[in-house]
Amino acid sequence: MKKHNNSGVARFTRISISIILIIGLGCSQSDDAGVEIPNETQEEEPTQEPDTEKEVSFADILKVGALTNVSNNNASDTLSVMTVESKLVRQLFNNNMEDVRYGCSNYTIESSKSETLFPIYGEIATALYSGSFIQGNSLETGIPTSIPLTRSGGTLSISNSAQTLLGTVSIDEFNPTQVALARTELLAQNNPSPGQYTNKLKQISSLEQIAFEVGLTEEIYNTQLNNGLGIPETFENSTFLISIQQDFYTINYDLPLNKEGYFEASVKPSDLNQYVSESNPAAYVAKVNYGRRFTIVIETSTFANTAQETIAQAFSSFNGTTQGTLNTTALNDLEDLSLKVILQSANSQGPVERVGTITLSELEAHLSEPALLSFAQPLGYEVRSINEPDRRAGISLNLTYEQNSCTIDGALPPENFRPLVNLFEDGVGAACFFRNGLIIVFNGAGTEYVWLNAITGQISQKSGIKDTDGLLPALNADAVSAAFAESASGTLYFFNSSGTSYEIHVNNNTFGSNAPDAFPTEAPVRPFTSSVTGEPIITEINPFWQVASAPGETAPFLESGVEAAAYTGRANQTDPTDEFSYSDYQDFFEKGRSNRWAGRDVRVVNRSADYFWTDIFDLRDISRNEFPFEEVGAACALEVERGILQQIYFNLEGDKFFIANMDKQLVAGPYLLY
Repeated sequence: MKKHNNSGVARFTRISISIILIIGLGCSQSDDAGVEIPNETQEEEPTQEPDTEKEVSFADILKVGALTNVSNNNASDTLSVMTVESKLVRQLFNNNMEDVRYGCSNYTIESSKSETLFPIYGEIATALYSGSFIQGNSLETGIPTSIPLTRSGGTLSISNSAQTLLGTVSIDEFNPTQVALARTELLAQNNPSPGQYTNKLKQISSLEQIAFEVGLTEEIYNTQLNNGLGIPETFENSTFLISIQQDFYTINYDLPLNKEGYFEASVKPSDLNQYVSESNPAAYVAKVNYGRRFTIVIETSTFANTAQETIAQAFSSFNGTTQGTLNTTALNDLEDLSLKVILQSANSQGPVERVGTITLSELEAHLSEPALLSFAQPLGYEVRSINEPDRRAGISLNLTYEQNSCTIDGALPPENFRPLVNLFEDGVGAACFFRNGLIIVFNGAGTEYVWLNAITGQISQKSGIKDTDGLLPALNADAVSAAFAESASGTLYFFNSSGTSYEIHVNNNTFGSNAPDAFPTEAPVRPFTSSVTGEPIITEINPFWQVASAPGETAPFLESGVEAAAYTGRANQTDPTDEFSYSDYQDFFEKGRSNRWAGRDVRVVNRSADYFWTDIFDLRDISRNEFPFEEVGAACALEVERGILQQIYFNLEGDKFFIANMDKQLVAGPYLLY
């Protein structure tokens, strides 16, 4: 009787029963002759017929063992976050070279993923073709091992990159040659169109993370790829992995239901028995995906955030298109650039399989190859259980890694504005222009101020608004909520805390220098006082401004008070009847709703002033790329050259500002004040 090792088939042993009969024969006369001694007899037990051995079928063997079922899944969880030192990087920011600050943290991340499509890297195993029967336990090695028995024929099909079935073909026997010929026939008959590129960019911090991202265990990665890539274990530079893939088509195999017809007639179940066990279930390659893939490891000493933006820009055309162009100019901006590639493509000379260092020009040449079907290479394969075709094998990976991540805080101001950084704990609450590059900046509470030469960066000491020895006279207001210059003449308006009244300070002409580095040594303005009482004049804006010379064009929103105000410039000869006429323009932002603003035209004709108001505008109607803030907390003009003005706008919190042109369009910033 044949014995089947590890087959799980019952064994039978014939049992022979020997029957020994002991018979006492003969007679004797004795004194006990009257005693009858019975004959000792034993009936023979019937012989047990052996069971006829049940013949084992292919179906019986193929049931042995179970392929672990896997479904596609990705999960990631942040285990811990630790804030680390911020980074200051010199880079382009809103089209200007600025010192940009990034807030940085170290993250501990736990990631897991399961994928049913095994990736193919390097030399193709002979067992990797659609319809191939393989030994399940060989999947763990990354090199599938076939079940080396002659197969019968069957059907293959082709689907395009969108997995739409295009056609089928039958073959007489499943082997590498016949399947390759069938693939050629399917391509010729159906001519699938290559799909669109996809790409995925990831910052990398370890070799283990590279293995995880390319879909391999560490052991398989080290065996198949690491020697060629030659990436050091210590990551000193910013390192990124970008995977670019273009799917062309898929060759599919649908397993027939009749398990007794899988093999050629000469193959017996006993031949299959040695390749199947509880730990080695029978499986098959259900499909192989073809296309081209470029897996690129990029190392640079450029700051990681800047590098990531640059790399994304360089490869941006390889997403959602069938043909892309590498932006080598962008990549050349990266410092100490190093490229390593896992290349799976082809060109007119044939397949290109490459693992290792590559130059930028070589990479550009490979990426510029046309999307021809003949260039497609096997990229991945799906494995299913022969016994249970709905059960799919796959690879499950887990990784815990450290990742340093920085997010942009904003740009620090230029050196001439740098003294304002961290100057006031409560930020900036009001500001006004005096002349040239001189501006006055108040704290958030409106109780302290400094003078700043915004051309040279010279700044005064802080003074209180009630101080009598500061560079402003002691103010009448309890706090300053807004301030503005009426014009370039040096007449200043300071609003009280509610923004509903103001006091005026006029130029006392003691500060006459027009030099760019000029800075006052004493208060250059004095209060505008009553000629009768000598006391400072305090004016309520309601109703004075609303009933001023142009009824019907007034700004009723001023009933709420003024949050911020700014002088925006002068136009000469604004009235044809007076060649000396001019208009001074100012903007006012509503208290409590400082997204709303209106402009005022102070028109002087024949030495008489009239006031004209614009409509009310809303900053929310303006693009944030043009005007970054939805609300304004302070504003002032800045004379960058004689007669040439820009505007400075502070946000409502007073911790950021930007510089705009006279059309309220962003010129520089926003800048951080903290």
